[in-house]
Amino acid sequence: MQDLAPDDAQAVDAILTRLGQVRRRQVPRVCEWFAGQEPQMVATAAGDSVAAWRLGDGPAVLLVHGWEDDTSLWTPLIGLLQGAGVPVVAFDLPGHGWSDGEGCSAERVQAAIEAVCADMGPVRAICTHSFGGVGLVQALAGGLPVEAVALVAPPIRQELQLRRQAAKFGVSGRVVDVVVERRGAGFDLMALAPTMTVPALFVHADDDQQCPADEAEACAAIWPGAQFELFEGLGHRLVAQHEDTVPLLAAWLA
Repeated sequence: MQDLAPDDAQAVDAILTRLGQVRRRQVPRVCEWFAGQEPQMVATAAGDSVAAWRLGDGPAVLLVHGWEDDTSLWTPLIGLLQGAGVPVVAFDLPGHGWSDGEGCSAERVQAAIEAVCADMGPVRAICTHSFGGVGLVQALAGGLPVEAVALVAPPIRQELQLRRQAAKFGVSGRVVDVVVERRGAGFDLMALAPTMTVPALFVHADDDQQCPADEAEACAAIWPGAQFELFEGLGHRLVAQHEDTVPLLAAWLA
């Protein structure tokens, strides 16, 4: 490839440097359902130690939050599951909340899901939001055994995410080309979806600017037996907590 202009070269370096970096909250939050409960620190195959919590005994629903979020996201859903007598497990992603480490990646999320299922199980179903869904699908492709999954607002292809961010900040597509050339295309759920055997529910909002609904709908269409539900005006995060979506998720997972 031809040499990059100096400004483009700086943009490539900046993107490569920022990939995987996480902005931590100064004071970590925890879901009110876990307040006063010491987390169990779970070691992962990726070298992380993640903070995990469990409510109830027996086969549980595992809840996995997204990028720069935490277990507080799941407060409404945990309430419904607890009311139905369904045990719950949740954890902070690597580099997030009460978990150790700096930065995060799809592979580290995958390793965390696998480790938490092994150490805090049994886990019979998993619900994810946003980036958590990437690690889940990769874990399923690796043979993680569960009965059902729900993916709320998942990103589908990392290259598309990068191109959207670049366009938003006026960065040329050429810069993204070089980033992809140097670090690879990253996660791609479209490539994995046709191999899936676990029943899946996709829940999305039509106005999600971070992870467009049409990409998730296309992924659901090639995931054998998957169901896709679209809601109006709930954005990227509220769609995981709204009174219209939480009962649907709870019914699917219970």
